[in-house]
Amino acid sequence: MNIVDQINNYPRFSQHIGLERIKRLLDTLDLSYAPYPYIHIAGTKGKGSTAVFFANILREAGYKVGLFTSPHLQSITERICIDLQAISLDRLSQLYEIIHQVLQELKMFDVSYFELITAIALLEFKLQKTEVVILETGMGGRLDATNALTNPILTVLTTIGLDHLDRLGPDLASIAREKAAIIKPSAAVLSAPQAALVEKIIQEKANEKQVHHYSIYRDYQVSSYPSTSSDKEQFDVLSYVTGIPYTELTISLLGKHQAINACLALAGSELLTKKGFIIREHHIREGLKKAAWPGRFELLKVNGKLLIMDGAHNPDSTKALSETIKERFPDKKIHIVYSSLYNKLYDQNLINLAQVAQSFYFTKISHHSSVDPDELMQWMDINMPGIPCFSEYDEWLCFRKAMESAKPETDLVCVTGSLYYIGWLRSKLALPFYLQNGKEILEVNL
Repeated sequence: MNIVDQINNYPRFSQHIGLERIKRLLDTLDLSYAPYPYIHIAGTKGKGSTAVFFANILREAGYKVGLFTSPHLQSITERICIDLQAISLDRLSQLYEIIHQVLQELKMFDVSYFELITAIALLEFKLQKTEVVILETGMGGRLDATNALTNPILTVLTTIGLDHLDRLGPDLASIAREKAAIIKPSAAVLSAPQAALVEKIIQEKANEKQVHHYSIYRDYQVSSYPSTSSDKEQFDVLSYVTGIPYTELTISLLGKHQAINACLALAGSELLTKKGFIIREHHIREGLKKAAWPGRFELLKVNGKLLIMDGAHNPDSTKALSETIKERFPDKKIHIVYSSLYNKLYDQNLINLAQVAQSFYFTKISHHSSVDPDELMQWMDINMPGIPCFSEYDEWLCFRKAMESAKPETDLVCVTGSLYYIGWLRSKLALPFYLQNGKEILEVNL
């Protein structure tokens, strides 16, 4: 059995909810108190993008950076990166053997998949003597395995909205409390613009922990430029914290929401300088400019036709995707390839995507509990009968049909709804995983 199969054998969720297992494991590994400064990031959308912006800035500043994100697209090794490079399968296997031996000695047989990979990542960052680590939560916050550590240098909350209702709670307030539970007395908290209810909950938690709460729009002014390019976003930031005006910042992750994520990393970098980090303005500029995050409004050409791959899977992210498509490609006819896991709000997602869709191509996600494509068809027939829809169970054939229907001059295909499907498709297209770029639009011929 190879290392990926061994790790995949661990249950997605443990039968007993809580942090007791991961805390016991980390204590045995001498990791209950992080031996490196770390930034803890939670939220509903934008966590990964913000983490990658942070990692690129810190690398530009010369720091050895550990980065832990989830889910992965094509390989589990993507979740654990050192200096923007995913670890090798051989290294993953070595780390697994260390952890597995400890689990056997402790007679811990109910550790979950995410607890295991979290422990592997934290151990690797220690062994590699990383100078700073960026930890993205997996799902929530309060009971997330990453929350077993208690000494962050900075806590960041990206946009919080509805997602994982089956695990985090039935409403926005419940979800916000779960996410805000990563706030610790050891570090200031920095948050993206939030709904008023969420902002109130974050401030209450910050007051409880007696830490300062910095907020984008209150402590930073972000001004986006009108879009003039299909492959970059440009914006200004005025910091009320330091008084510095950052003009003509450029990122290759498209959408005004990505400007907010980039501003979180910029603001966080300013706050890190108060902790002794040496981060200059040119480090911030270059780090933001070089940052890449595959599968998030990733633009490429397939047989000369434009393709966007975006892992939007909740109402907030599909709304942002539709708005970005409208802004960047107002004259294109958009054909959407869509798949969804069962625990997603696919009805609200389809309503958002229908704002730009010329047609829908529905498919399933292999090896995952996905919504039946015919069920999606039926929902559209009842609620939006005017939009042409097609159902195809074969994931590759569905994608090919959508691409073949698109005309190079006037049309664009957008694959969305699930990062799992996008990861599968990127592998099928033999696309590389990268967190830093130059970047030219990738071109693929089928």
